[in-house]
Amino acid sequence: MASHILDEVEKICSHVAIIKKGQLLATGPVGSIINSDITVELASNDMPMLKSFLSGIPMVKSLHMLDKFIEITVDQNEDFAVLNKLAFDNGIILTHFVGRKKRLETEFLEITSKSN
Repeated sequence: MASHILDEVEKICSHVAIIKKGQLLATGPVGSIINSDITVELASNDMPMLKSFLSGIPMVKSLHMLDKFIEITVDQNEDFAVLNKLAFDNGIILTHFVGRKKRLETEFLEITSKSN
């Protein structure tokens, strides 16, 4: 099946190949193409304090300040309850805490943008 509707590809297919301008960029089971990291959105009433706190946590692989929250990347095996407790123990009350796995579409955009 060939499709640009990657949400459907992710749901229906077991394997995927990513091709750009006739060049094979990635191939394999859908799960092996998608990075296993988890993206977590966090917010609190004191965003500078939250950013400072997250910058010092070893489990945080990357950190990006966005408009209304901070987006971090952590390994899928991390326990989010530990992160929440650490924040609370450091005087930070989280007002927003959402974790999500990377989607095939996001991974596709990263793979194809690297090949320029």
